[in-house]
Amino acid sequence: MLVHHIVTSLLIGFSYTFKYTNVGMLVLFLHDCTDIVLEMTKLTVYYKTKGGRWKTIGDFLSTVGFICFGMTWFLFRLYWFPLKALYSAGHLSYVLNPETLIFYHLFNGLLWTLLIMNIYWFSIILVTGYKVITGQMKEVKDSREYEEDENGRKLNNKTRKKLQ
Repeated sequence: MLVHHIVTSLLIGFSYTFKYTNVGMLVLFLHDCTDIVLEMTKLTVYYKTKGGRWKTIGDFLSTVGFICFGMTWFLFRLYWFPLKALYSAGHLSYVLNPETLIFYHLFNGLLWTLLIMNIYWFSIILVTGYKVITGQMKEVKDSREYEEDENGRKLNNKTRKKLQ
C-alpha cells in the first residue's frame, strides 16, 4: 500500500511540474470514480452490523455495492485507464512533445506501475467475490475492522487470541 501512495504522489507532482495536468486529472478522475463506490459499500458493510431490520437490508446492500464496486473497478481502472490515460501519456505525448523524453519514460513507468497494482487488487476483488459466491466467506466484510472488548478497547486478531 505504501508503494501506491508513493507512485500516486509522484504522478501528481510530476504531472503538475512537467505540464501533464490533463493526463494527471484524467488519472485522478478515473481512480476517484471507483473510490466513491468503495466508500458507499464500506458504509453499507458498517450498517449491517447494527442489528434488527437493518442487518438484512445492509447485507443485501453491501453485496450489491460489492458487485458495483467490482464492475466500476474493472470499467474505470482496467478498461478506461489503459485506453485513455496510458494511450495519451504513452503515444500522444511522445508524438506531440518528443523533447521531454527522460520525463516520458519516468511518467509512463509510474503509470504502468499503477496499472499493475490495479490488476493485482482486482484479482483480490475477484477472489473475494468467488469466496462469497461459493460460500467460503459468508458475507462481505471489511477485514481491517477491529472488535471492541467490554471496556471499549479495540481488539485485533492477536489481542483477541490472548484474551481467549
